Amino acid sequence: MLSNIFERLKILSSEIIAFLLPFLRQLITAEGKVLVAACSKAVAMAAADDTAQSGAEKMAAAIEIVKNELLAQGLFIATSLIRATIEAAYQRYLADMLDV
Repeated sequence: MLSNIFERLKILSSEIIAFLLPFLRQLITAEGKVLVAACSKAVAMAAADDTAQSGAEKMAAAIEIVKNELLAQGLFIATSLIRATIEAAYQRYLADMLDV
């Protein structure tokens, strides 16, 4: 438990945070919160889809789901930010599945 806390502190003080800071700043806005929710939902939907699709096909479908959801709310967010947030949501999904 204590080593886990130290690992988290090392990450917070590392160059990784400096690298990710512009991305994180965009996610802490009101629009970012909507984006994170939409991406998390799209990842869950893709994970539940048992058809044999490639990762690229699932990503393309998830991007369209998110874009449509954002558009319905009057939000326009760059595809690159959507793609990065979907990837982050997928990594969170995997961590949750592994109980990390």
